[in-house]
Amino acid sequence: MTAIWIAALPLTGVILGWTIRWLYARFQLASAERQAERIKRDAAKEAESQTKEMLVEAKDQIIRERNQQEREIRERRAELQRYERRVQQKEETLDKKIETLDRQEQALQARLKAATEKEEALAGQEERYRLELERISGLSAEEAKKLIIQGLENEAKRDAQIIINKIEQEAQLSAERRSRDILITTI
Repeated sequence: MTAIWIAALPLTGVILGWTIRWLYARFQLASAERQAERIKRDAAKEAESQTKEMLVEAKDQIIRERNQQEREIRERRAELQRYERRVQQKEETLDKKIETLDRQEQALQARLKAATEKEEALAGQEERYRLELERISGLSAEEAKKLIIQGLENEAKRDAQIIINKIEQEAQLSAERRSRDILITTI
């Protein structure tokens, strides 16, 4: 029997060693699984906290950028309002100048009409003088010459006045056109 015990003892040692080794491996596996689960939970918590931090940072960045954009938009609106006020003031100034030019043109037209009427009246009066001269042709040559010279002088003065009026009108109209062109170019 001792021989059986001697033969059974190594077999029992092997079985006992294998069982202890199996139990030890099971224990280490369970420990490794628990550690892996703990690492997995820690990693998930850390990933979640990092995600939250990144979201908070992203939100803060978005808020900063939005505030910056709103500030820029307000500045641009204020600048546009300043430009609009300037344009409106210029338009008002131009409207006033155009009204002034229109009034001046109307005044000039009235003066032109009055000058034309005077010219027509003078032409009629001159014609009456001529008829009168023809009627009284019995005058002395000296008196007729004086009357003719006086008539010619009046006619020359009237023609000169007409030329002067036309030149003034053309100059006035030219000045108005140029001022309108300048105003339009300025606009």
